[in-house]
Amino acid sequence: MIRDIKFSELESLLRRTPVLAEVHPLVPLGLSGGTRVLGDSAELLAILDSPELHDEGNLLVLGTKSPLSNRFPIIRCHDLPSLELLNERLPHNLSYARQCLLRTTGVAEYITRELAQMAADVVIFYLVDGLSYWDVRDWPFDVRPCFVDGPSVTYQLTAESSRQVRGDIGFPGIIGRPSLAERLYPLGYRQARGYSYWNRDNAVADYMFRGIHLVRAESFEMMAARLREEPLQPSTFIQIVQEGLDGLAHHRRELRRAEITAAIDKILTDVLMLVEFFQANGFSVVVYLTADHGILWRTEHEFRSLAYMGERRPRYARVTTEQKPPAQSTRFNLGDAQYDLFHYPYLSMDIKSNASGVHGGLSAQESIVPLVTIRG
Repeated sequence: MIRDIKFSELESLLRRTPVLAEVHPLVPLGLSGGTRVLGDSAELLAILDSPELHDEGNLLVLGTKSPLSNRFPIIRCHDLPSLELLNERLPHNLSYARQCLLRTTGVAEYITRELAQMAADVVIFYLVDGLSYWDVRDWPFDVRPCFVDGPSVTYQLTAESSRQVRGDIGFPGIIGRPSLAERLYPLGYRQARGYSYWNRDNAVADYMFRGIHLVRAESFEMMAARLREEPLQPSTFIQIVQEGLDGLAHHRRELRRAEITAAIDKILTDVLMLVEFFQANGFSVVVYLTADHGILWRTEHEFRSLAYMGERRPRYARVTTEQKPPAQSTRFNLGDAQYDLFHYPYLSMDIKSNASGVHGGLSAQESIVPLVTIRG
């Protein structure tokens, strides 16, 4: 029989015995360093049967159906650790995040696989600039956490060109290569439309909307009006980039939590309006909503200063010298580039005076974004 337990009880249990568990995907990110997360009981058996000297690390087996179920505790834990604990232990559990969580660079492949099994007349890929998993985890839909495996930013340009974007960071990494539009073409989605507050003169937009007719829409209302004016037929793919919380973070000096909440609520209202519009016109629709990064808000955190030499941003730096990464950072190797991501709550320089938030580093708020699926 599966027993529901709290996170603190799970930690206590793991110190005494291997545990077979059904857990929320983010629970292992908060476990103490040295905890081994195993994919199935076969891995546990291999460890137990090995003649080698065992280490003293805790063992968590994902999944509760096992021939070992009569020997070890079977539990369910959907109780999440605190954000404080997640931020403390996230840097030590990156191997789990990379191997077991959906990463933003894998979103296009994930959506393609799902649509191959469960199609819709209209597919909407809704990309929000600045939105954390924690902002929407209570929405009444399928909300899956995604890990940003690198700088939690909107984009990065290559060192060689101011017009060439890196395809493995931010929005370009989510779009993928081949892009989601290109992946869905063989599935029959041969009508593609794009809407963004950027136009194609922007290098990032040009990368993201390659092969898609792009219409500039500076607001959701403008985009919705254009959608209503244009004839629609199945099967259609629509890609939308809308400003989320990023604009508030970078262009507002003073900001109240109520304003942040209102901005999050408007995103949901806008998406549901799209769903209702297509349903009213007789089309089945599925929306996949995700984001490039979350935000750390100036007034909600006690930031600490971090000494870092060289060109940098408050929460991360591109490595350009042979310097060693500070102890309060993790170095990410992405292709031909290296980035030092600063741990929570460290800043290598002050947040701009006209900004109310910051992002780019390694934290639960910045590095875990949602993939929300809404079907209608």
